[in-house]
Amino acid sequence: MWLSMGDKQREPVPFQLISRDEEKKLPASVVQWVASTKEKRGIHFFAHADRRYLLITAGIRPNPGYRLTLSQVRSGKQGWEIVVKESAPQPGRFYPQVLVVPYLLGEVRKTVKVIEESTGKPFGEDSAPGPLR
Repeated sequence: MWLSMGDKQREPVPFQLISRDEEKKLPASVVQWVASTKEKRGIHFFAHADRRYLLITAGIRPNPGYRLTLSQVRSGKQGWEIVVKESAPQPGRFYPQVLVVPYLLGEVRKTVKVIEESTGKPFGEDSAPGPLR
């Protein structure tokens, strides 16, 4: 993924999302870190060999209506920003009552800030939608 910044040279985006299939192929220590950390709402970093991983997690949620999606990666005034959207269940829809942990995992190459799309604030600073955090 590349980003054009006007007159500046095109530079690689510093965050590459890792799919669930790709996640299974990561080193065991990274997989174990994701499993032990994903229930803690917020942003988490982990370094392994020459790579840095970023885990953005909504924490434990009561049903699969809760989602966390990557909206965009952009160059902001104070560096790179990863914009995520946290969604609550749609009103009037029925969902199975099963605990889920919405999260995004990616590799980072620079310092980044994670921003909540709906508030413009750093992700995890304000309250999560719904009853669980």
